Amino acid sequence: MQKFLNFFGEHEKPFGLTVSRLPRYNGANGFERGSPPRWIFRCMRDASLCAYAVLRAALHDLCGWETLPDMAYSERGKPYFPAYPGVHFSLSHSYGCILVGVHDRPLGVDIERFRPVRAERLRRVLGAETEEDFWRRWTEYESRCKRRGIGAAGRKGLLLPPVESERVLPLAVFSDCAASVCTDSDSIAVKLKSLTAETLI
Repeated sequence: MQKFLNFFGEHEKPFGLTVSRLPRYNGANGFERGSPPRWIFRCMRDASLCAYAVLRAALHDLCGWETLPDMAYSERGKPYFPAYPGVHFSLSHSYGCILVGVHDRPLGVDIERFRPVRAERLRRVLGAETEEDFWRRWTEYESRCKRRGIGAAGRKGLLLPPVESERVLPLAVFSDCAASVCTDSDSIAVKLKSLTAETLI
């Protein structure tokens, strides 16, 4: 049965991270080098839709909302709720794995399923030695970009100016994934809550 894991941090207002996995995409055959099989594109489409279902479940849990409010998008494509400027969220999905964050302050989340990376890219882009290290560093970088509402892909040098209050925390979600959250919360004490797939229906 599909499981959804909720991580709630202690803060003056609710802070929630929800991670999900689409079980039919658990196979690793799609990560061999070469042209991606067709199921990968179906996975990306389904994961994008499921990310909003997970967001709805998280907001119901945290805020008691029955439906998602109307959304708008910033100039750089970051989604937000115009009617609820104090509710921030961030979505990420990678090959059937989904991570959603909700906070009363800006945050960014990223999840990446481990997959092959060319050796020259490992060192050139993030100075990584292994593929797992590359994806861990990438999730840290992308979560910072998403918190600030800027795109990670295509940025030259992958350099971001430091922000004093900004913190990036690695998340242990699945053994074949890297995940991170970027926030300015002073402390996060994590506890685990499980939801079944029926909760999303």
